[in-house]
Amino acid sequence: MKSVRSFERAYRQALAEATDSLDLTRVLDVLHAYHRIAWLTRQQGVQAHRRMLDKAATVLRTGQNPDAVSNEQVQAQIEERLGQ
Repeated sequence: MKSVRSFERAYRQALAEATDSLDLTRVLDVLHAYHRIAWLTRQQGVQAHRRMLDKAATVLRTGQNPDAVSNEQVQAQIEERLGQ
């Protein structure tokens, strides 16, 4: 599982840094970041998390977000909802 390997790699690197510096800040940062990911995955489900990762990979690969809306579209939706 990719995210497990990613966590393990980041955690081990942070532990190595802490071994040299005796500063646990980086270790705590890694745990905090992955705790958020775990919480969101638990709340939204594994499939939703995978869809988000797939979309992020597509955006990074292509530079395009197929679901993006223009500023004009957002402004029109705001005005519509406000009854303007």
